[in-house]
Amino acid sequence: MLVVWLKDFLELARTRSFTKAAENRHVTHPAFGRRIKLLEEWAGVPLVERKKPVELTPDGVIVLEAATDILETIRLLHGRLDARKDDAQPDLRIATGVALSVTFFPQWYKEMNEKVGTFRTRVIAGSNESAIQSLANNEADLLLAYSSYHTRLRINPAKFNWLTIAHETLVPISAPDKEGKPVFTGMTEQSDPFLAFLPTTALKTIITRHLASLDDKPNLHVVHETDSFSSIVELVAAGLGMAWLPYQLCKPAIESGRIVEIDNPKWLMPVDIALYRKKFSSHPIVDKIWAYYVGKSLK
Repeated sequence: MLVVWLKDFLELARTRSFTKAAENRHVTHPAFGRRIKLLEEWAGVPLVERKKPVELTPDGVIVLEAATDILETIRLLHGRLDARKDDAQPDLRIATGVALSVTFFPQWYKEMNEKVGTFRTRVIAGSNESAIQSLANNEADLLLAYSSYHTRLRINPAKFNWLTIAHETLVPISAPDKEGKPVFTGMTEQSDPFLAFLPTTALKTIITRHLASLDDKPNLHVVHETDSFSSIVELVAAGLGMAWLPYQLCKPAIESGRIVEIDNPKWLMPVDIALYRKKFSSHPIVDKIWAYYVGKSLK
C-alpha cells in the first residue's frame, strides 16, 4: 500500500468525481482509476460506488478515517523532522483541534496578520487532549479550542488565562430521503443511530451535556464513535446515522444536498471558541493578540 494511494482516495472522497480528483492530483483519469483500484485490492473490499457523484461504501468510510489519521501522522512527523533542521523558529506556536485548524484558523490567521502585524506560525493540530497538553508542556504558546466543560476541567485557572474570540453552532444533521427530508430525526419510537465523538474531544462533552439538559430528549443509540470530523460527515451522508457537527464544518455538504439539517431549534448547540495562554508569561505576539481582543471587548 502506497501513501500516494491514500492521498488519491482522500481527494476522491472530497471531490466525489474521478475526473476532478485525477485533475487535482495531476494524473490521467485512467491512471487515477487504476490507483484507486489497487487500493481496493489491497483493502480486499470495494471502497467506492462508481456512480455520479461517487459515494463511499461503509468500508470506504472506515478507510477514509484511517487514511486521514495516517496522512496526518506522516505530516506531523515530517514537520517535526523539518523543525529539527530548521534554525528559524516560528514567531508563534498554536495548538488546536483538527476541525478548528480547517474551519476557523485560516481566516483568523489572516485577520490577526491585518490587526497585529504579520507573523510566522506553526500549528499543532490534534485531539483536544493533546492540544491542551501541548500548551501545558510549553510546546505551544497559544491554545485555540472550543470552550467546553471538558476543556475548562483540564485548564487550571490559576495557571492559564482565556478569552472568548468567536462563536459557532453545532447543528443536528442526517442524510436526506428522496424528498429531501432527514432520514433520521431522533424523535421516533424506535431509537435512531447516533454517530458520536470520542470522550477525548471537547465536542463530546458539549453535546452530551446539552442533550442531558433537554426536557424533550432525542431517542438515540450510539453506533459509532470517532474523533474524525470528516468521517462523521461521510457516515451521515451514507445514511448510517445522525450527528451534531459545527455548522462551518458541514456547511459544504449541506449546501450540496448530501446531508440536511434537522429542523429543531432546541437541538442547536451554541459553542464559544476561545484562546488560552499561560499566566505570568510574556510573548510579544501573544501579548498583541490579547491586547487586540481585550480592546475589542471594551468597545
